[in-house]
Parts: sequence; structure tokens; C-alpha cells
Amino acid sequence: MKVKIVAIAVVLLVAGVWAPMALALDPLGPPAAGLRQGGMSVGLDYISNQMNLSARDTDGDRYKSKSAQVDKTFVNVGYGVADNWEAYVRLGASKFEDSEEIEIMGTHRPAWGLGTKATIYQDGNWKFGGLLQISWNDSKEVWDHGFDEVKWYEYQIAAGPTYKVSDKVSIYGGPYYNYLKGDLRSQHGKWGTIKGEDHVGGYIGGQFAVNDNLALNAEYQLSASDSGMGLSLAWKF
Repeated sequence: MKVKIVAIAVVLLVAGVWAPMALALDPLGPPAAGLRQGGMSVGLDYISNQMNLSARDTDGDRYKSKSAQVDKTFVNVGYGVADNWEAYVRLGASKFEDSEEIEIMGTHRPAWGLGTKATIYQDGNWKFGGLLQISWNDSKEVWDHGFDEVKWYEYQIAAGPTYKVSDKVSIYGGPYYNYLKGDLRSQHGKWGTIKGEDHVGGYIGGQFAVNDNLALNAEYQLSASDSGMGLSLAWKF
């Protein structure tokens, strides 16, 4: 009972303290398969990112941005390829804003991604696994006689344990690697590039079963200069 109380308290504390901040990551979730073979899930992923970026224009000038803000909303559809392996697709929209160095206040544009998770080892209430996911994103600010646009992709690799505290609560986490790269464009063509600054970090999260089919994930992500919160809601059937 004490273990359950401590686990829930840690996740809630993390969520309360760090919810206003976020990484340039998409939500990761437990780093192991959660669907049996033939099973499916439909869910909603949301994240609001504040990230550090380096930018370079075609003249060779370099910029550092600590004010880039990205909002993403995805519908997530998952499928159990095998009892220890699942794959998923994300469809949604992304928005990029930076009022300082990059000076683009974009609007929502289509975004999509895909990923896969696998359980490597399982023993009792413990699962160990890994995941790989990638997303392609777009955001555009339209002017009277032109536009500015950011098109970028990012991928994440993560691995670690998931521990089932009770029938309703699991905790998960581990290290991750994140890579982000994109182009800055206007009506005249490409005028610069962007890259993420921090690549390696770690995360911890909790999965809360609302009922037998519906679950909520809340997770805290940390790298050298960023920290944040990801939320996901999924219905399994």
C-alpha cells in the first residue's frame, strides 16, 4: 500500500510542478507494448512545447532561440502486431511560434507521425521495452503578399521499465534520444534551417486506468535545458 501511495504522489507532484513547461518531444508513453495481438486503440495526444533551437540562414548567420513554442494535437491509432509488439499512426496538427530570433508566428497546419513499441522482457509486474517514433510537422504565417513557413521532423528513441503498481496504476520511464531538424521557407523559397539543441534526456510517467478500456498517461520529460509534460488519452478495444 505504501508503494502505491508513493508512486501516485510522485507522478502527481511532477505533473503539478512542471505542467506549464514542455519539451520538443511528442508524448512517449510506456516504453513497452500495451496491446495484445490483433488489439486496437484510438486516442488523443496533446503537448505544448517550449524548446531551445539553433537556426542558420542562407547567408550563414546563426541564431539561438529559447522562446520557440510548439503546440501539437494528434489522434493516435494503435494496432497490436503481436503480444509483445505494437505499431501506431498519429494524425493531427502543429503550430510553431517564435517572436524573437526566428520571428515566425505560425498557425496550425497538418502534422502526422508513426511509431512502434516492443516488450523485450516481462517478469511479474515488471515490463522492459523500447520505442521508436517520428513525426513530420508544419506551421505557416501568412502575410498580405507572402508567407513564412516552418517544416520540420523529429524522432525519438526511448527504453526503460514499466511497473504495475495496481490494477489501476502503472509507472514508467527511462532514457531517451531526440533529434529535430527542419527548414525555414517563404514565398521566395528556403531561407534557413533549424535544429534542436538537446538530444539526450530522461522521462518518468504514470498510466491511470479510468476503466477496463480507457487510460490516461501523464509524463515528465527532462533534458539538459528543457523540461516538460505530455498527456495522452487512449481507448483500447
